[in-house]
Amino acid sequence: PDTAESIQRTKVNEKNTQTTSLSIEEEKEIDREIQRYKETEKTSLAPTAIFDTNSLEASPQEKISELMIQAEQQRTQRRLTIPAGANALETYQEVLALNSGYEPALKGIEDIKVNFKNSSQRAYGQGNLAQAKTELQKAIAIDPKDPSLKENLIVLQKALKADQAARDIEQKVSAFSQRLSNKWLSSD
Repeated sequence: PDTAESIQRTKVNEKNTQTTSLSIEEEKEIDREIQRYKETEKTSLAPTAIFDTNSLEASPQEKISELMIQAEQQRTQRRLTIPAGANALETYQEVLALNSGYEPALKGIEDIKVNFKNSSQRAYGQGNLAQAKTELQKAIAIDPKDPSLKENLIVLQKALKADQAARDIEQKVSAFSQRLSNKWLSSD
């Protein structure tokens, strides 16, 4: 009987030991969870997480002010219409998307158009018709409804045709002179 009773006690003690052992493991796991929670809590309560100024949206007026500064810098750097996504014209258009009647942005776009128109007229005056056309096309792309730009384009196209006709005549005269010169030389 002592043997059977001691075997039972041993089994009960083994069960208690296993139970205690599991409880210790559970306690360790709980301690680890608490530690993880505390670490997460520390980072989530950090000052940047409580008040992150980068996550705040600027007011429309602040955004417009920032864009206008950016557009002026782009104009100073002569980035009027290129590169795409980083030029004064597109930046002014962004401003107008926020406030369609914003006068400084409208004036900025008008100034860019006038700049191209003036560049076209200078090139035309210097006889560089191809450059004049390129500059005028840039101005027209900005304001396709401007009648003065359309008038300038008509004049420019006529000048380009006349210039091409003059080059064609010059080429024909040159070819004729060459043939005539060859005949004179061959008759000697």
